[in-house]
Amino acid sequence: MLGALAGFLVVSAAAPVPVADQHGFSDVLRTRAGLLVSSADGTVRRADGDDLPVAATTGATMTALAASADGDLVAAVGDGAVTTSRDGGATFAPDPSGGRIHAWAAAFAGRDLLVFDQDGVLWRGRNGAALREVGKRLPARAFGAVFADARRGWVVGEDGMLAVTRDGGESFSLLDGPVQGDKEKRGGLRAPERREISGAVHAGGALYVSSAGGVWRSIDDGKTFEHVFVYEQPRKICVRMSARGAAVAVACTGFETSLYLAADGRTFKPVPVTDSMHLMSVAFDADGGLAAVGAHELFIRATAAGGRIAYRSPTVDEWIHVAEKIGLEERPGGGSLLGTVRDEHGAPIPGAHVSCPGYAEAHPGVARETETAANGEYRLRWPPRYIVLTVRKEGFASVSLQRDAESDGPTRIDVVLSRPVGCSGVVLGPDGGPLGGATVSLSQRRAADKRPWQIAGARTQSNGSFSIENIPPGEYVLGATAPGYGETTEMVRAPAAAVRVRFGAGEIFGTVADARGEPLQAIEVELFRSADRGFGPLARVDVDAGGAYRLRGLSPGECSLVVRTPTISLENLSSEAGTARFRLKPHEGPEYCMEQPVTVGSARLEVPIRFDRQPPITGHVRDRAGAPVGGAVISAQSATRCPAKGTHAADDGSFSLEELDPVTYRVWAGPVRDPHGRSASEPVLVRPGAKLDLVLGER
Repeated sequence: MLGALAGFLVVSAAAPVPVADQHGFSDVLRTRAGLLVSSADGTVRRADGDDLPVAATTGATMTALAASADGDLVAAVGDGAVTTSRDGGATFAPDPSGGRIHAWAAAFAGRDLLVFDQDGVLWRGRNGAALREVGKRLPARAFGAVFADARRGWVVGEDGMLAVTRDGGESFSLLDGPVQGDKEKRGGLRAPERREISGAVHAGGALYVSSAGGVWRSIDDGKTFEHVFVYEQPRKICVRMSARGAAVAVACTGFETSLYLAADGRTFKPVPVTDSMHLMSVAFDADGGLAAVGAHELFIRATAAGGRIAYRSPTVDEWIHVAEKIGLEERPGGGSLLGTVRDEHGAPIPGAHVSCPGYAEAHPGVARETETAANGEYRLRWPPRYIVLTVRKEGFASVSLQRDAESDGPTRIDVVLSRPVGCSGVVLGPDGGPLGGATVSLSQRRAADKRPWQIAGARTQSNGSFSIENIPPGEYVLGATAPGYGETTEMVRAPAAAVRVRFGAGEIFGTVADARGEPLQAIEVELFRSADRGFGPLARVDVDAGGAYRLRGLSPGECSLVVRTPTISLENLSSEAGTARFRLKPHEGPEYCMEQPVTVGSARLEVPIRFDRQPPITGHVRDRAGAPVGGAVISAQSATRCPAKGTHAADDGSFSLEELDPVTYRVWAGPVRDPHGRSASEPVLVRPGAKLDLVLGER
């Protein structure tokens, strides 16, 4: 959501700019005093019909709103400002600490205001009192927060962060959310693209989170998720959500199809609003209607049947004028997408919802969705060069198809919808016994994907059984994982029942110790497939108090065993039997990392790990004339999953790379803002203890 807010709360002049030159609405919230809207122009506004008069002025970009469950307390937070209300949003007063807080998320735990700043630091205002800094509680920037009651809540943010608290925000623990982050939570590996969880809401006893892929739903407090709404507009995301009873609405940043409503909390349907774009937030108003806000000061009022733009900036009018000026008439013989939607018996399906995101953004007036006619036919104008077509109809399983558009004529895509089916079975451990608490995923492989895309999931019962419903018939990759176990997969064809998934018999175990032979405790052990560079681990486990680890249920193959210190750990704060309270704690002390190739077979394999102290890599940096280059940057990058190292050369050109891991490094030196036009040295491959003379080249 940070990317969305930064990109869509547009600044109309080069920085630095006066706040008045900024425009864009970031959040909307229903309070006792009416609908409130936070704005990038440094104001909080209160809806009066279709008008939005100013209710409070802060002088800073405002990013989020929050209200207590009883409605008495309201807060607006932003980039260097916090303003609060004790009368349900009727009047506001600035918080004394607001100028020090740069926040994108806030929530109330009971009557305590929690504000999460951009560095993961928590600020708390108890029962309407001024905010006080509590300390760092989160490993990443927070973009949304929600509480189900005074003690139980969740915070979401960048890098796929999902954290839960069960003590009113006194402590947090990380959960394995549904979105892959920019870095894996424990591994530090780069994902193919930046992913973040943008919003969170609690409705009907379920937790909902939103991101670039749509909306996910969890009925077990965030332990497992079901992907209930797939949003497939390229480079667009679903941002903030709102709930009323079991109904859930979500605002997304696409064109035309940017507002969605699920009256039952599961089936999301578009709310058509002509010329809508870049929505950031949505709220249910007092009579059950919807209010949505977005970039370019867009304010929308809507019902399930559709909506209208009640208020917008001149920028939106300019975009609409451009679209009308271009003229969106179809070219003869081309520029259209058409086809017929039928059931598995060949009968046409009327009233199916057909959508195709990704149209040229300069044409916000083009319809990107339609419904099939009585004969099952549909037609859309001006499809993108690469088509992602989604077809939905109640009572049928949804279908998404991808292909390139025809260059010299209309593109025809016929679609067959099938009745939804299910897949059920049992997960077995290596010994053949049922394995409860395992996570089961159902995925389909799409063209050009290195790995299948997960479309559904479940968790096994104590007897190892699982059941996944509402999927289209076809071939799937059924996968199972469990803590301390590997990953096992089976190919299945749905509908399928009595599927048996069994973990492999391979096992790796050992003890992790330091140079003196003393067992290490704050260590995690992960197993990766050697061929799957860039993907997550097959199995992961923390060492026990004696430094021992054990990975079970492994399938044969060439792998890499990665043993390292986690950058973030959970500090146990439990004080009573039967309770579990944790706090995120950055690692302190020596950091270890080692990657070792292993061959997994069908038997137990002992792999002891010992971290011997590694000597530094030392040397000098000179230019081609032999003169020392002080301040040069020396970089040492490993070909393994262990982190890179770096340092600066002293005035005499000498350097020493310390705290090295027992791996081979690729070392080179580069100048910093060098006025003589020198380039980086040639990289060399060395082990710890090497002595180097690095010579800068010439451009």
